[in-house]
Amino acid sequence: MLKNNNIAYAIVPDVHGRKFWEDSKQYDCPVIFLGDYLSPYRHEGITEMEAIKNFENILDFANSRDNVTLLVGNHDATVMIGRSICDCRTDHIHYFDNRMLYWNNLKLFKFCKRINAGGKEIMLSHAGFNPIWIDKWKKKFDDIIGYFENYNLDEDIDLLRSNSQFSVRNALSDFSLYRGGLSKGGSVLWSDIRDYVDVDLSVLPFEQIVGHTMLTDKPIGVKGITCIDTSTIYFIDNEGNLLDYMFEKVEPIDIIK
Repeated sequence: MLKNNNIAYAIVPDVHGRKFWEDSKQYDCPVIFLGDYLSPYRHEGITEMEAIKNFENILDFANSRDNVTLLVGNHDATVMIGRSICDCRTDHIHYFDNRMLYWNNLKLFKFCKRINAGGKEIMLSHAGFNPIWIDKWKKKFDDIIGYFENYNLDEDIDLLRSNSQFSVRNALSDFSLYRGGLSKGGSVLWSDIRDYVDVDLSVLPFEQIVGHTMLTDKPIGVKGITCIDTSTIYFIDNEGNLLDYMFEKVEPIDIIK
């Protein structure tokens, strides 16, 4: 196992059945996956069964180490919670078998994870905390960031699925105009990176790293948030800098320019 004293975390963006995540296995630092393990893209030629086997390997990896965190993506929530949150490229044939894969490993999953590197607060999630979404739902939650940051899926999956917590499901299934919805800002599972162009992210006490919006070869973002959904692993060094797989500092493309 490789050790790099300057590396604090390895970050794995959306998997969707791909095997690039295996590069993270060789490092001894904490590893954080940004979600979406199943639902492969048809044009990439990955079958549903190959995606399931790949997900099983990820679960084995996460269970074999105590420093691996699996975050929830919108496609994961489809299976874990219900198709009201997302029903895109859903594997209906293996739906309930896949649900048991998630439910038998709920202790591994979180909606988001906040880290500190070099004194820099960084929040990792599938799609990010959008201030527009936060403002919309703040009457339902005293602290929506803290609520989802501390949500224990292993203990409270039934509450999340029950009618008494239906507002939580509504909040998670809130998707934006860029994703075919009606909201100006999507949820922590759904917000498109383009949703953040006209949003003041300085109101949040952290920078953000997300996946969800599939890119080609280079991360993009605006000040305060970076999307790294490029089918390759990244790193965060001890100073809080984002590095690519060659350990070179990443300067995301500013999507406003």
